[in-house]
Amino acid sequence: MPADAPAPPPSPRTRLTAPRRSAARRAVPRRIHAERGQRSSRRVYHGRLTGKPGRCRAQPLILAIVAEGVSAHFTEDGAAAVAAATAAARAHNAAEITTEHLLAGLLRHADAALTELLRPYGLTADAAARRILPARPNDPVVDAPVFSARTKEVLRIGGSVVGSDGGRVDCARIFLGLILRRDRSVLAFLRDNAEFERLTLAAWGLAGVTPRPGRRPPPPTTPAS
Repeated sequence: MPADAPAPPPSPRTRLTAPRRSAARRAVPRRIHAERGQRSSRRVYHGRLTGKPGRCRAQPLILAIVAEGVSAHFTEDGAAAVAAATAAARAHNAAEITTEHLLAGLLRHADAALTELLRPYGLTADAAARRILPARPNDPVVDAPVFSARTKEVLRIGGSVVGSDGGRVDCARIFLGLILRRDRSVLAFLRDNAEFERLTLAAWGLAGVTPRPGRRPPPPTTPAS
C-alpha cells in the first residue's frame, strides 16, 4: 500500500468492540463479587448456627442450645434423641439435621409409653431410618450438620408446650412438636385424618400438657408423603 494512501476504515467489529482492560482492572469486579459472596456465606452460616435467618428475630431455644448445650434444656432421653439425630445426619453426610433425622433419633430413645403409642402406626426407629434420604455420591463431606429451618421450628414448638412445672423437653414433647407442625416425616405413616386426630390427642396426653384452645391445628386434607 502506498505511504500516502488513506488508512482503511475500521470494520464494524472493531468499532463495536470495547477497549481491553488491564488485568488489574479486570480483577476488581471479581474481587467485589467474591467479597459479596463471602458476606452472604457468613450470613447463611450465622443464621444456621444461631437460628437467626437474615434480620429475623432469633429463636430463643435454638440460641440457648448453642450457648448452653442441649442437656440444659432437654431431658436425658430428649438430649439423646437430638444427639442421635445429629449422628444420623452426619452418617448420611447431610448438611442439615432434618425432621426425618429427628424422628429417627427420638424413636430410638423413646420410652415405653411413646413406643407403644406409635408402634401400631408403623412408627418405629428402623422404619423412620429407612425414610432418610442418603447423600449423593459427589456431595462434599459435612462434619458439623446444622438444624434445618423445619427442625428448629419443631424444637421451638416442643419447648413452648412444656408444662407449668417448667420441665425440660423430652421425646414426647419433640414428637408433639412434629405433630403440631404437621410434619411430613410423621404424616407419611398415617392413612387418614382420623388417625391424625387420634395420634394428636394421644400425643398431647402423653406429653402431660392440656392443649390450649386453638392450639391444635386442623388435620391435613391428605397425608403428605
